[in-house]
Amino acid sequence: MTENLVLEILHGLQTDITVLKTDITGLKTDMAELRRQGNIHARALDILSQDTRMIRAAVNDIASVGVAAGEVEAMHNDINRLRTEVTELTVRVDELEGRDRQWSSTQHHRSRPAGPVSRSQAAPPGR
Repeated sequence: MTENLVLEILHGLQTDITVLKTDITGLKTDMAELRRQGNIHARALDILSQDTRMIRAAVNDIASVGVAAGEVEAMHNDINRLRTEVTELTVRVDELEGRDRQWSSTQHHRSRPAGPVSRSQAAPPGR
């Protein structure tokens, strides 16, 4: 009878471990995708930052030449659009990095020994 109880507990643990392995595999896939997206966003952020610097330099050069007010306004609109895009991408990259840090810390905590007893261990049948 004790052997059956032990086997039942072991079977429950094996099932729990299988579920955890599946969850971890899914998390690894999700994290790989988040890292890929983060790299894409970081690259886009770099490009937009470079564009912003080039536009600022061009606006400064043009301002010394003397251009129409409409041309300066159009350039300022371009700069404002770029700033908005840079800000949005910065927020996205920060969110992705936060998720990555959170996931990494979760994985670190999961490597510690398990705490509470599972349901299959807590109340053996018949008791």
